[in-house]
Amino acid sequence: MNYIPLDAKSVIDYIKFNRKLSAHFSNNSDIVANEIGNGNINYVFLIKDKKYPSKSIIIKQALPYLRVAGESWPLTKERNLIEYKALQFYEQLTPGFPPKLIVSDPEMCLFAMEFLGEHQILRDGLLELNKYPKLIDDITTFLSHTLFFTSDFFLPRVEKERLHSEFSNTEMTKVQQDLIFTNPFKLSPENNWNRLLNELVIKTRTNNNLKVKIADLKDKFQNKTQALIHSDLHTGSIMVNKNETRIIDPEFLFFGPMGFDIAALIQNLCMNYLSHYAHTADPSTRESYQSYLFDLIISIWKDFKLKFENLWINNNFGNLANNDFWDYQDGNKGFEIFRNKYINGIFNDMVGFAGIKMLRRTMGFVSIHDYTSIKDTKLRASIEEITIIIGTRWILENEKIRNIDDMINILLEESRRLVI
Repeated sequence: MNYIPLDAKSVIDYIKFNRKLSAHFSNNSDIVANEIGNGNINYVFLIKDKKYPSKSIIIKQALPYLRVAGESWPLTKERNLIEYKALQFYEQLTPGFPPKLIVSDPEMCLFAMEFLGEHQILRDGLLELNKYPKLIDDITTFLSHTLFFTSDFFLPRVEKERLHSEFSNTEMTKVQQDLIFTNPFKLSPENNWNRLLNELVIKTRTNNNLKVKIADLKDKFQNKTQALIHSDLHTGSIMVNKNETRIIDPEFLFFGPMGFDIAALIQNLCMNYLSHYAHTADPSTRESYQSYLFDLIISIWKDFKLKFENLWINNNFGNLANNDFWDYQDGNKGFEIFRNKYINGIFNDMVGFAGIKMLRRTMGFVSIHDYTSIKDTKLRASIEEITIIIGTRWILENEKIRNIDDMINILLEESRRLVI
């Protein structure tokens, strides 16, 4: 079948045409389709089986352009196959975290997967003040396993190069380079910011020390191929309930710096923390939930660090500096020094990347619902101002910030300036 973009009507006809999808449902006349979500990139359809709801599925189709920008920003449709293969690979590394896949159709640039009907997007749950007892353990397991087992500490160099080639994702990586590291920090037509902050935005975009740091971090993003990273692991790419955590949308996946994935999540959690100054009016309720978020942020880094290092100690078989390299008297001490140095480097990168992502969400193309849903323009401006200040400090001070407590203390210190 030649490629055509689907809609809520034609996707039903497509299911009838596709043997595997048609056989998945009890009766094709009992299915209904709706386009869901507010994705910036693709079409996403929910196909419900009215008779057997458990058979409901998601179909995700790539468009030949960046949806949020329109046809003026072309993209290859074949990125959909990379995402499908990424979800397959994640299932091998971390079984149960990605959604179950049903079928891929490269010609139509789409794939079908299970509908996670008993889960909700983490971002939505956090705005509703929900708490997730399994989230810390689940997300740090996912992060530590995907990052370690695709690194030079575990993989032979030949295998890493093979994966690097298989998951070459140049076009989508270029989108991130532009929208995260470049366009927010110059005059660019798609940038969108609160005009009450014009003076601060101009000051930030013309700060030489800041721009040098951003350029350095962009260089790391482009050239530091430490591991296969999800590259868009924010609170909108994680689905949760009280019992489990699932990971979706790895369409930007590529070999890059480990700290970027952790930064994306922690930065989104910090923005959610700040957004509750607008969304949660009762001071006692707000303070209690922000305390939960504070503990969540701190624990994610500390648990990741512990799990990653344990994996490294027990599986140091890769190409970089495996056990033979340290096989001498007092070699364990050298191995420990190297591990600490390397993990501290991941942390420093993470702090800087988190700062850049704070700024791109307030000065660039696409913000997040945590902020766009704030109806009071002046209050939103106050929160965005603090966000820009925090992000700027994280970038400028990333090599001086020694631990997660120091990083989050900047969040607490600056947020005290908000008058609610």
